[in-house]
Amino acid sequence: MGIDHVVLAFAQANNTAAFQPKVPISTIRSEFPNAKVMIALGGWGDTVGFTEATRTDASIAKFADDVNALLENTGADGVGESCLPYSVPFSPLNHVTELRK
Repeated sequence: MGIDHVVLAFAQANNTAAFQPKVPISTIRSEFPNAKVMIALGGWGDTVGFTEATRTDASIAKFADDVNALLENTGADGVGESCLPYSVPFSPLNHVTELRK
């Protein structure tokens, strides 16, 4: 079956829009042409970034905009929610999903 997803780590929650992977996504796509390329947000040590990004409705909206910018700027297929220190039903990425529909 092969590799169907590649996850790059980690974009900081409070600087998501500026994230640039160390290896260009075009290189990842050439090595794994059938895989979806995802970017993991945060990581275990980014609790401060998520606290800032989710403090208010306005900061959540900005975070959602920044995630959209990250996807547009990098060409990634999506972001990995498993790295977020929140669980469903509340997640800042729920706002991103709504914005991208």
